[in-house]
Amino acid sequence: MLADSIPAELDVRILPLQAIGKSNEHLWAPGTLTLSAENALRVWQDIGLSVARAGVRKLLIVNSHGGNADLISILARELRVRAGMLAVRAGWGAFGMPDGLYSEQEQRYGIHGGDVETSLVLHFRPEMVDMSRAEDFRSTAEKDGIPPTGPFGYGWIASDLNPHGVVGEANLASADKGHRTAGKMIRDMLGLLHQIAHTDLDGMSPVIPLVWCVTEQSEPLQFPLYRPCAAHYAAICRSYFLPSSHKRTRTESGELPVFGFDPSRSPPWLCPFWRVLPLPWPWPDRPWPCG
Repeated sequence: MLADSIPAELDVRILPLQAIGKSNEHLWAPGTLTLSAENALRVWQDIGLSVARAGVRKLLIVNSHGGNADLISILARELRVRAGMLAVRAGWGAFGMPDGLYSEQEQRYGIHGGDVETSLVLHFRPEMVDMSRAEDFRSTAEKDGIPPTGPFGYGWIASDLNPHGVVGEANLASADKGHRTAGKMIRDMLGLLHQIAHTDLDGMSPVIPLVWCVTEQSEPLQFPLYRPCAAHYAAICRSYFLPSSHKRTRTESGELPVFGFDPSRSPPWLCPFWRVLPLPWPWPDRPWPCG
């Protein structure tokens, strides 16, 4: 629906759907497929960085699964830091439901398989729903002091909220509700895409977190270094480091030149170490120690 609704003036590319996410809150139910948090974040980050390498710096990450929400927040930040991307995260229901369509009970507690989600599936894939088994699945959050979601909450699995692993008024679901809900979600997402398209990227350069430093009197140290791009990196080396072409050091990436540091040229955010080994671009997940 979204792809068919995008106007011609918006230059949008839709990436392949990620069918499996982080769903360990459902591991109690046999047949659950999930990625670990570490693997999911690594895969999605690699996809985002691949997009960045193609020259695209704006990315909308649309989520339909609550178990992914915390990871996607981290993902958006990582893409900002590592690639200078405007990575916007949003859930399909981030802008609310159609007025008067769902009860207050559903909108407050129906976070999985309730009226909203069952209605959407009835609209898109009615053959997948057996409404004879639909109930009003009440949540333990209605009476527990600490909520599972919101500004503060506890780490939960689906069966903590209801023994069936479902929460919400599934018995009230209908395909018509799903159709109207999907339409609002598409309109809201198109509005967000327009907003992203008109967002200025000035100043959104990559931030490189760490550089390994070697001094002649100490063990390797680390300090923060801002670097927006490979070209700026070369300019920093020309401006603040004196290359010693006859000296080289071996790392896991091969031999790299050692730069002698000139304290008189030091910018305010560099510490006056005697010798600095800058790492290659792009940066690895962990900086390599220098020898």
